[in-house]
Amino acid sequence: MKNLNCWGIAMKKNLFTEIIPIFLSMTIMFQSLLAGGIPVKYIHSFAQDSETESVKIAFDKLQYILNSGEEYQTVVNAVYSDIRVFDISDWCLYNSSNSEIAEIDQSGKITAYQQGVTVITATYQQFVATSIVHVNKINLLSLPAPYNLTVVDVTDSEATLIWDIDTDDTKKITFSVYQDRKLIAEGISETRYKVTGLNPGTSCSFTVTARDEAGDESGESNTVNVITDTVITSDTAVFEDKTIGDLYIKGGTLNLNGKN
Repeated sequence: MKNLNCWGIAMKKNLFTEIIPIFLSMTIMFQSLLAGGIPVKYIHSFAQDSETESVKIAFDKLQYILNSGEEYQTVVNAVYSDIRVFDISDWCLYNSSNSEIAEIDQSGKITAYQQGVTVITATYQQFVATSIVHVNKINLLSLPAPYNLTVVDVTDSEATLIWDIDTDDTKKITFSVYQDRKLIAEGISETRYKVTGLNPGTSCSFTVTARDEAGDESGESNTVNVITDTVITSDTAVFEDKTIGDLYIKGGTLNLNGKN
């Protein structure tokens, strides 16, 4: 009788210390599963394996580079030390440190809004993954660069530049002219510009860019090189080994090798 009582006490002890906790744990897992929670295999993996193995969670990229208005669907994986990988994206909680730059919804999708940098996090149980989102500013007008830049009417001190532009919104676009990589004119509304004040017999290069109302600048046009005409005055000496183009004699005579 004493043995039976001991056996009964042992059964009660096992019931309360082993059987009931297991039953309650299984009940909670199945309730979570029915409620759209985490599958049993993930609960098992993180609740038990993490105690004996190295486990971490990570985004699919260390950083994301997006343009304003772009979206990206992230993936979060549980990574084990033995290289096992499980996709746990659907069971993470997400957050962005600056949702005005970019936000991440609870499906893990990033939406980029404005230029800047923000940090996104994914949290699962005690595990946290982080990544950086860089948002680039883009020209909403898709501002094209001028092209077909050509030069006409070159003299000893002037040259006229002409170019084309592909846009249906030309009223909102102005142009800037660069001479030898230096800005010499801006706010030009027409697709032509007359350069003045050049030195006779010199070489220089020109490019043109477009600008919108926000001040955003397009890429450069093609480059054109210009050689201004050479002017020969009465006190200019010209030697045999000097190569020149068109000559304009102003107020004097040209003496080549001592002959007029």
